[in-house]
Amino acid sequence: DVAKTSSSSAINDAKLRQLFTRIDANADGTVDWNEFSTYVLLESQGTAEMRETLEGSEYVEQHPPDHGGNEPPPDPLAKHKDIVTRIVRLPARDSYATTSRDGTVRIWATHRGLTLQRKTVVGTAYLTDCAHLPTSHRLAVACYNRCVKIFEPLDMHQVGAYVDLNCAPLSVSTWPGGKRAAPEGRDVDYMALGDDGGYVHALRVIDKTDSEKSPGSLVRFEELWKQKTHDDWVNRVLYMTELDAVGSCSLDRTIVITDVERRAAVRTLSGHSKGVHAIDWSPRLKFLVSCGMERNVLLWNPFSVKSIGQLVGHTSSVVDVLINEVENQIVTLGMDKSIRVWDIRNHKCLQTFHDRQAYRPDNRLGSMLYDPKRRTLVAASVQPKAWRLISKDRTSAAGHSHPCVAAMFNAHFQQVVTADQAGCVCAWDVHTGEVDFRFQQAHGAHKLTAAGFDGGGRRLITGGSDGTLRVWNFSNGNMLKELTASSREEVTAVVHTGGSNQKRMVGVGWNHLVSFWDDDDRKIAPCSRQLRGHDADVLCIAQAPPAILATGDFDGVIIIWNVESGAVRHKLTPPPLPDAGGGGGGGGNAYAPVTDRAAESLSFVSGSGAGAAEAARDAQERGASATPPLVLAASYADGHVRFWNVTEGRCVADFHAGHRAGESVLAVATDPGGTRMVTGDSVGRVRLWDISRVVEAIFDGGGVAVR
Repeated sequence: DVAKTSSSSAINDAKLRQLFTRIDANADGTVDWNEFSTYVLLESQGTAEMRETLEGSEYVEQHPPDHGGNEPPPDPLAKHKDIVTRIVRLPARDSYATTSRDGTVRIWATHRGLTLQRKTVVGTAYLTDCAHLPTSHRLAVACYNRCVKIFEPLDMHQVGAYVDLNCAPLSVSTWPGGKRAAPEGRDVDYMALGDDGGYVHALRVIDKTDSEKSPGSLVRFEELWKQKTHDDWVNRVLYMTELDAVGSCSLDRTIVITDVERRAAVRTLSGHSKGVHAIDWSPRLKFLVSCGMERNVLLWNPFSVKSIGQLVGHTSSVVDVLINEVENQIVTLGMDKSIRVWDIRNHKCLQTFHDRQAYRPDNRLGSMLYDPKRRTLVAASVQPKAWRLISKDRTSAAGHSHPCVAAMFNAHFQQVVTADQAGCVCAWDVHTGEVDFRFQQAHGAHKLTAAGFDGGGRRLITGGSDGTLRVWNFSNGNMLKELTASSREEVTAVVHTGGSNQKRMVGVGWNHLVSFWDDDDRKIAPCSRQLRGHDADVLCIAQAPPAILATGDFDGVIIIWNVESGAVRHKLTPPPLPDAGGGGGGGGNAYAPVTDRAAESLSFVSGSGAGAAEAARDAQERGASATPPLVLAASYADGHVRFWNVTEGRCVADFHAGHRAGESVLAVATDPGGTRMVTGDSVGRVRLWDISRVVEAIFDGGGVAVR
């Protein structure tokens, strides 16, 4: 009454009753505090997650433009001959630069499908890294022959080289010193190097005066300090402006933060169990992220020595990581060419995609960057490839991204509930076409393979590939109970049966059994009974209140069961077909091989239609029994639909459903009046039938000739 009074302006009686029904999923007629609070919390959480999904973005691969003869096709010689070690953006040229183990630097245009603009051969040694010098807008290239070379990106001529290294530089990081910051108005950049001896170097790169300059030597280097920070290769160095420190990671499993001014290591972060490949820093959120050989990605507070979180999901070593602060994302690159996008706020994986292209000599991606100007992620193996960040289409985001297992109309809530193999369940408003609610991973890592409603339409029953059933309040995604099985064979169909005293959940599947679970108050319930009779995988099930059950298998056999006693009332086998036949509406051979006779779908036909009622009156006038027979419609893999008189155990109608020759009729459904039938086949075609005359003839005591 309080709820009704306070919400009278917004909620009418019908909506209030429907809300009560949604909360009272177990249909006991009461709502306690636990049910109410669970409903409110889960519904709010699910709505927020769904809104986040609809309003989010995703990376979509950008393919090269169709030249259409106006431009030359891509040059196959543009690719590097070995894997790319680093890709960086050159703001002054609005282009990308890549370095590779083939000893070349290549400049790529950003506005014409990542086409090659310039190729420069640096030498025969591996190029291990490169970085953009922010003050002078030059490019620093680290070479495995123990030197660092500086290039003007406009024409890629060398302007300097630092050769006073005892070990090979493996990583480079730069930060600005300032325009005209040095004496006589010279530009200054700073550079950090990490080498294969475990050392981190800090250098200053200064323009030479006019009197000092010579061809190929326009800059000079000043080493500020050199620290032995690691016991193994330094895979990545990174300058963190907010800390005025250089972070470095190594194969020795540590991350070291070195203060630039104090020239000393101030903190060592130890949390990786194997070598660390890469790190990145978030200036706005002040956290560090690292990745390495053990597949997990770790998050760090630089002022603490313990990890503050981890991202779990990669199935191979993680070779690179970056932070996209604009979109609140962390992007990670796996050795298997998988790229994962993570939400910074909740550490949830938002998207996973793979580069399906094969590369030589190493079939992996070596480096990646995010271009905020174009909202594009660029990764490279032997040439750059782009993924554009675009807003999700609301329609596609609201629906399913995996094959659907079931689509069911719920008259009680005026919703269509759909479920897909990945375990995503959507409840759709039939009047607006919008998703009212959605929840995901209904069966965890296992596939969702079957779905159905309970007798009252308040709960959803799902079956999984692991043999278990789960019962849900599909209005808020709350799992009400789990029904365990003795075998782990896939469930193919589920149904709810029984009267008011003894209600049961029934599941069938690949174990050839009909399994029952008592519908009681237990949260976890074992299988209470199993019926044997099928010799093949059971594919479909239907029930006729109060105690009749029909199950169909891969051999085309349908068994009619008495639920209470477990006895087999009839075993219905399809009649033999001629070797060849004429046509249904689909044309061609109407008859499939005998081996392709699986019973795909079942639907009991109601006798409430006008024709059936008239037939019942005629039978009564003749003195025959006015009790109408129980009729079952079944669709088969051979393209036929057969009507069975379940009361007598005989086939009373058999006809080809008119779908294309060779296509299975996977679904059949009839309306409550017994006048309409819908069939759907394996290529997506749906046909609507008028079955009123067929049903009238059956209820009149006859049958329909095989057509």
